[in-house]
Amino acid sequence: MNRCWDSYIVASVAVGMTAGFVFMFFLPQQRKLGNLRASIRNTREQLHRNNANIADLPQIQASLQRTRSLLAECQTRIPETAKLGDFVEEVSAIAEHLRLGNQNIVPQAPERLGGITTLPIRISFDADFPELFSFLRAIESLPRATRVTRLAVLRPPAGEEVPVDEHNKLRTELTMQIFHEM
Repeated sequence: MNRCWDSYIVASVAVGMTAGFVFMFFLPQQRKLGNLRASIRNTREQLHRNNANIADLPQIQASLQRTRSLLAECQTRIPETAKLGDFVEEVSAIAEHLRLGNQNIVPQAPERLGGITTLPIRISFDADFPELFSFLRAIESLPRATRVTRLAVLRPPAGEEVPVDEHNKLRTELTMQIFHEM
């Protein structure tokens, strides 16, 4: 009978040691393993979301490039000096290229706005509507900041004689401002 008890004791010690091993080492490691698996799942989900963002990257880069090119087209500068002569020459060259009739360019008195000076310029000419539109587009694309503050498009008065080749011409008068630093 002693032998039977010895076997029970050995078996109990073995079961107890196994249970102790399971409770002390195996179960905590199982919890850690479960946490690690959950972390892996979260990381995979995050990677899938990031992969979707990476797939959009070429579109975002193309959009950024288009925006940069538009900015370069629209970017105007305010020079340190008025350089009025250069500007008047550019405007005159545009008017001559478009064959605008009766052109007149008259600078006005400068006006100060803080550290910036504006120089109004009155421009008048005779042109068809497409020529007028082309002139305005050309002025708009000059590499310096300008602002049209007044635009008047007039037909010749009813009693005034107009040469036949200028019958569809419109009299255009505009005032624009150019800017320069003080």
